[in-house]
Amino acid sequence: QLCMELPFQLDDDNDISKLEHLCESSDMLGDDILLYKFSESRAVAWLIEKHRLALDVVQRAMVNQKQVYRRNNASSLILDTAGDDYNNVESGCQNFRTMLTRAEERKANEAAFQIVCEYLNPTWRNKLSA
Repeated sequence: QLCMELPFQLDDDNDISKLEHLCESSDMLGDDILLYKFSESRAVAWLIEKHRLALDVVQRAMVNQKQVYRRNNASSLILDTAGDDYNNVESGCQNFRTMLTRAEERKANEAAFQIVCEYLNPTWRNKLSA
């Protein structure tokens, strides 16, 4: 079978553009007919980007939570970073990720992975985690 029925209708160019990050396209039948082919590698790359964006949100939330805790407990909190897992902790640092320990980074990565994978079937979860 040359053509497959889609379970949804693509009405305009805006709808079609939503597929471009997941599909390869070809105009080999002419300029007025575009063919789309699902690309697993593009889909995986898209999922990886979604994970990166979710990770950024989770890390920012964790840093904000730590900053609130530090402000609320500033008088009683003593920071000793000599032997712990911190990556260059500084007050007001530009790179917020440096305020997370390696354990917190792992926890953030797991949370972002769960966010992205919540609606994926196990096959796609495995592809993302590879």
